[in-house]
Amino acid sequence: MGFRDEAAAAAKQFRYKVRVYQGLLAAALIFALIAGFYAFGDSAADPADNPYQLLDPARQYIAQEDFVVNIQPLREALNELVAAENDIAVTLYYEQMNTGGNISINPDLRLNSASLNKLPVAMVAAKKVELGQWGWQDLLVLDDADVNDGSGDLFRMPVGTKLTIGQLLEELLVRSDNTALYMLYRNITNEDANLFRNEIGLEALYDEEGRASAKEYARIFRALYTASFLNRENSEKVLRWLVESRGGEYLSRGLPEEVVFAHKYGRNETERTLADAGIVYLPNRPYILVVLMQLPDSSEQNLARGTLLMKEISQKAHEYLQ
Repeated sequence: MGFRDEAAAAAKQFRYKVRVYQGLLAAALIFALIAGFYAFGDSAADPADNPYQLLDPARQYIAQEDFVVNIQPLREALNELVAAENDIAVTLYYEQMNTGGNISINPDLRLNSASLNKLPVAMVAAKKVELGQWGWQDLLVLDDADVNDGSGDLFRMPVGTKLTIGQLLEELLVRSDNTALYMLYRNITNEDANLFRNEIGLEALYDEEGRASAKEYARIFRALYTASFLNRENSEKVLRWLVESRGGEYLSRGLPEEVVFAHKYGRNETERTLADAGIVYLPNRPYILVVLMQLPDSSEQNLARGTLLMKEISQKAHEYLQ
């Protein structure tokens, strides 16, 4: 073998060793990352490794500055907004999900909640799926008594049309469809409704006339956020439909477009009520906001006033946490 051949062979062998070394180094790094991942996972999951065993475990993952405890300035600002429109009856509830800090204005005032009553029906239907009594693909048949053109487009479908439970819930929560509401409600029993009421503790949600307060209604969104009535999969499913909710430009008008808002809105022209309720997913600082209001009359001027008041309330709550 000549000099050139020996040099080429040596170079080839050297490159081979380099590749082997690089491979071993990469494997060692991967192994270290995996080991570190599992070590972290074990320490996070093992209460013995947490020095704060009597505190909320969430405090390990959320920065201290995101636990806002002083909300008195916001309380004063919201009270001023509501007082300035003293001929508009308002019940309002705000709660920070991290701390439980809350603001309640006129907590004993009960108003017609309009289409906000569709969310409990949706949650009862989802629970029936969860319990194996219904399936997402099970079909319900449109009856003549279900047809209602007050909201949504399902009323245009011929009587006898079959729709799945999943389709009905999507129409109910995304497009606030009245026909979907009646199709589902007709197939829900008192036992189903009592399970929902009792598990969430909503005995006082509605009065004898079916009116609700903002503070009591907030329990429904808290139950979704904590997945304490529906399991995590179905709570997430319902909340994602609520994020897609269309129309009802009330509280959402006071939020930047990029902020995720899972909400249900409603309007009852006969009762002159506007309603909007949901969870604002401000990064690391989520909060519930529920507002129900009754206008002095049904004029366009007062509708504009009520809509503006909704926007201003929402803006104040959002800006305070920035």
